[in-house]
This record gives sequence, C-alpha cells and structure tokens, in this order.
Amino acid sequence: MRREGASILPHAAGRLFQQYCVDAYCKAEGQRLHWFRNNQALLRTEEYQVLRDWVGSQAAASAASQEGSAPANGTAPKVGRPVILPSSFVGGARAMQMNYQDALAIVREFGKPDYFVTMTANAAWPEITENLAPGSC
Repeated sequence: MRREGASILPHAAGRLFQQYCVDAYCKAEGQRLHWFRNNQALLRTEEYQVLRDWVGSQAAASAASQEGSAPANGTAPKVGRPVILPSSFVGGARAMQMNYQDALAIVREFGKPDYFVTMTANAAWPEITENLAPGSC
C-alpha cells in the first residue's frame, strides 16, 4: 500500500531492508536454538530414550561401514551431546512430521480436496497501478 512520505519507512530501503529482515530472523532463530540447547532438562528429553538408541545404532552402523567391521566392544561410539528439538520448533523435523500428520487427519476427516484455486492479476490494472510507488512500474 502506498503512503505519503514512504521514504521514511524501512520498506523503502529495498534490498537493504530485505537483508535486515533475514539477519533479524536468523538472530531470533539462533537465540531459540541456543535456549533449546541449554534447557534440555526443562523439555523432559529423558523420555526420548528410543531416539537416543536409534542415533546410537546409526552411528555404530556408519562407523562399521567406514572401518569395514563392527566396533570391538559392541557399543556405539560417542556422537556428542544430543540436543532434542521440541515439535514446537518451526522448521524442525518433528514439526514437519506433526504438520504432515495433521494434514493426513484433515484428509481423513473431510476427504480429498476438491478444488485448487489460483489467482492471477494484470500489472496494468488501475487497482494495482494506483497503489504502486511512483516510478516502480
């Protein structure tokens, strides 16, 4: 939407504003990841023993394939400090899985979608041109 005095808005900075938005998002996501890393006890991650067992078996399998044989003592090598992301972390594997399961539940409840709606617009329409900044056409 075009407003008078748009030069004072951050959106008028163009690509510089886009870079600022990306940097701000990355900083916020980094802070969230830092919090999850340092507060694993609050997330009750001890309940994820099955996940730890799977990670250990995958690490043992990859070590065995690299060395050509299984470890001598039969235990999985240390893979570092595990950090479990909750399903509330947007973009994480568990959140994607949860969204997928939700989508399947919607399809199960209401059936397959019937319509796929797309919208198109002509850049020369008066409704569009009158809301563009001068010279941006």
